[in-house]
Amino acid sequence: MYESFFRILTSDKSYENEYVMRTVMRLSSSLNDTVLPYLNHLMEKLVMILRRSCK
Repeated sequence: MYESFFRILTSDKSYENEYVMRTVMRLSSSLNDTVLPYLNHLMEKLVMILRRSCK
């Protein structure tokens, strides 16, 4: 599921899509401790996307 969201966020047209970003954050929040093993990978991708949108 995350891969699909990140595919959208890394495309040239929709990397600033706030709805997908909110969905990623809500999904992570709802998973609670289940997301912990994947948190480093998720954060790396989110930081990369945020850096791109800040330029």
